[in-house]
Amino acid sequence: MDELYHQGFNPQLLTLFIWEGVTFYLNPATVKNMLKLLHANSAAHSMIGFDFQSIHHGQGLIDTGLKDEAITFGVESGVIGSYLKDLGYAIIEHLNSDEICKRFLICSDGSLFGCIKPMMNIVLAETIH
Repeated sequence: MDELYHQGFNPQLLTLFIWEGVTFYLNPATVKNMLKLLHANSAAHSMIGFDFQSIHHGQGLIDTGLKDEAITFGVESGVIGSYLKDLGYAIIEHLNSDEICKRFLICSDGSLFGCIKPMMNIVLAETIH
């Protein structure tokens, strides 16, 4: 936050934080602390968008098979709303892998551009004070 303030960040203004491709690699405490920090340093109704993996009934996270790319954070399926609410956020939109595919991966000819692992999610939430 120090660097954001140094660059002119004003916590009184509405802000959109885009946190894509990061949570997977952080431990759960770090993710929670970052969400708390952003909440504490932003105006009400500021937003954060981030992706995360959902864990289904204890099913593990993606194993990348790479030594330096361990996935360490996920949220139990169905609880992202309460997880974020406990941290002072309200969900604006939550897209699971099927919804991401339907919205962003359908080509003009109707074919599917690619696939996304079923545990992938994107969420947009706003700070509530």
